[in-house]
Amino acid sequence: MSNIKFLIIYLIAMVLTYLWRFAILGAAFDDSTDIGDMGNTVNILMLASYAIMAFVAYSRGKAIGKGYLAAFPIVGAVFDLVLVFVPFVPTVMNILTIVLGMPDNKSAETAQPGSSNT
Repeated sequence: MSNIKFLIIYLIAMVLTYLWRFAILGAAFDDSTDIGDMGNTVNILMLASYAIMAFVAYSRGKAIGKGYLAAFPIVGAVFDLVLVFVPFVPTVMNILTIVLGMPDNKSAETAQPGSSNT
């Protein structure tokens, strides 16, 4: 998976996790909406978003030799879906996934060892 595909798909799925959370918060302030059923739907949608992020991170990690990359969105999902009271951990996990998943091994392979620019 290329850098651009990884970044675009991961960012779309990541932004959707925040939008699902905002949807239920907005519904909580609306008196006419029953948020009980909406809460379950939002959790299913968030789980699907995290599954997409984990798959994309796994595919990218496999391509660049970082098999552990899929662990970050999984940890973020646990903190976001199970341990909801722990803020910012999912965001930090998502940022780590993007930062560690963006470098491309091709640039390291093209540089010749022992050569210097001076």
